[in-house]
Amino acid sequence: MKKIMIAAAAVVFLSSVFSGGEAAWGGDGAASDTVFLTVDQTQVSLVAAGRSVPTQSGTVSSNLGIEPSPWVVWRNGSRDYRGWIFTLNGQTGAQMGNRLEVTLPLGRIPADAIWSRHFFAGFARGIEPVPWIVFRDYRLLTYNIIFGVDGTPAETGPAREYVLPIDPVVYGNATCMAEMPGTEFSDGLARLLVGSDHGYIAVLVYPPVGAEIIVDEIFAASTLPIDDLEPIPQYGQIVLGALINGVIKGIRFSPLGHIVAFTLADPRTVHPLDFDVFGAQDAPLPDPQGVVKLILANGSGELGLASISTMQSGQQNLKLNLDQREEGVSAVAPGSLLMLLADGSAVLYDPAYSSATGSSLCDANVTDTVSDVCGYMCGDANGDGIVNIGDAVYMINYIFKGGAAPLPLAAGDANCDGARNVGDAVYVINYIFKGGPAPCCP
Repeated sequence: MKKIMIAAAAVVFLSSVFSGGEAAWGGDGAASDTVFLTVDQTQVSLVAAGRSVPTQSGTVSSNLGIEPSPWVVWRNGSRDYRGWIFTLNGQTGAQMGNRLEVTLPLGRIPADAIWSRHFFAGFARGIEPVPWIVFRDYRLLTYNIIFGVDGTPAETGPAREYVLPIDPVVYGNATCMAEMPGTEFSDGLARLLVGSDHGYIAVLVYPPVGAEIIVDEIFAASTLPIDDLEPIPQYGQIVLGALINGVIKGIRFSPLGHIVAFTLADPRTVHPLDFDVFGAQDAPLPDPQGVVKLILANGSGELGLASISTMQSGQQNLKLNLDQREEGVSAVAPGSLLMLLADGSAVLYDPAYSSATGSSLCDANVTDTVSDVCGYMCGDANGDGIVNIGDAVYMINYIFKGGAAPLPLAAGDANCDGARNVGDAVYVINYIFKGGPAPCCP
């Protein structure tokens, strides 16, 4: 895969339906036999310099870009589920600060998790994202989380659990969850939407007064299981995207009810298991000529990137750009890409993923607690941030004198031939002194 120098810092959160073999995590952070249950990113937030960030010791100014954070849910050898919330550096993929580990209630099987910016009680609605997790039996759990100046998350109070009056015998088990910010509803209140394996969607709302969640309605979207739910921004509105048997239904809400505004089918023979949307999901899009980008994972080594109109209607087979990958991916998250490997062994973070081309440029394993080096400059073998004669000398010392290797190693492969040899030093010299092509990296 090509790798590039990454210029933007972003922090991401992860959640979507898990699959894979069973597992436990050791105390040293090493994974053995891990079962992940969800991976998703509902926001990509760039925090500007000088932003006031609440921390354990008060409010400080920060430019770290620390919200929201990834949330990895896993099951250990004793069969109880645990979660990690932590912060990633959007440029390198490295972990910032420490991880917060939370234990989920015993006997509850997680179905999905999201960071919600609108759906919660309190005066901070719409300001700070709140983590929610839904269990298969329709119990909801939420945490009060703040971040330290270094990115370390911490709980400010006990988790709160809600028991929804939804009968799994009648409606099936919960499978997925999404947030709608409220612009599609006459009362302006945000909704949480929970999909089921019997094809139902439950619409949840917080009343203007009170702290209990109301089941606003439950409607049948299909007779088949709902694999994923995501809001899809459109021109002047937002629709709910429901992935059902490889087809995305765009469900539009209005005071008169809900209709299927469009259907999008993946033409691949292996149907998608998960999809997500690039770009803002909190507000309708203002440009009627724009496009919305979708990314779809189907468990294979092909990620599909598709564009649809902001005024999409009717039925359509998606036209895909395919990103060829080394491993199968069963779940994805947009922006700086997060990917759940199909075998459940790891979650990869690619801060250099291009939503324009669908190219994966850089992978960091966020589940092993090791800070992977991801962002770098092609040809910058000595890691000083510029490409000059010092990099050619560095490569010669590495090749002929046993000097230190480039970090990462691919940064020294200036001519993209897959090897690190004297040809890379010559390539850099030609680039610097003779106007040759720039280093490209594999």
